[in-house]
Amino acid sequence: MAIKELTPEEFDERFAPIFLHVAAESGDPWRYNPAHFHPVWQNWMRLGLARAWAGKDCILGALFFPDTFSGVKCGYVHFWHSLPTARGTGAPMRLFKAFEQAAREEGCKRTFSMAYETLNPSNLRAVYPRLGYSLHETIFSKEL
Repeated sequence: MAIKELTPEEFDERFAPIFLHVAAESGDPWRYNPAHFHPVWQNWMRLGLARAWAGKDCILGALFFPDTFSGVKCGYVHFWHSLPTARGTGAPMRLFKAFEQAAREEGCKRTFSMAYETLNPSNLRAVYPRLGYSLHETIFSKEL
């Protein structure tokens, strides 16, 4: 399957196996609620705030909006997920390259990518620097 940018209508629960796998892999039970997530992301896509791309067994979703502090338009990878069958095939990386191209076309001056520290940490530390990214911030969470 070639890399394809999805329309809001195409961004549906057929991608649930990828999200469910990543939720299980991360150990985060709050990670994915399809009844909430898909309609919200579809709405953000319709509003022009979000875009998504998919390949065989992989998906990437990004948000595009001005930085809260500076007003500079930025692209934020909100999810970049794949099943083990896609890893090492180049498809996930092609999704990321599609995102970066879209960010340029959107007029973004900076891009960010969020990632679960617990998912493939050694790969995480190797891939992003190769793409020209540096560690920018750390986010802590707590169950209430």
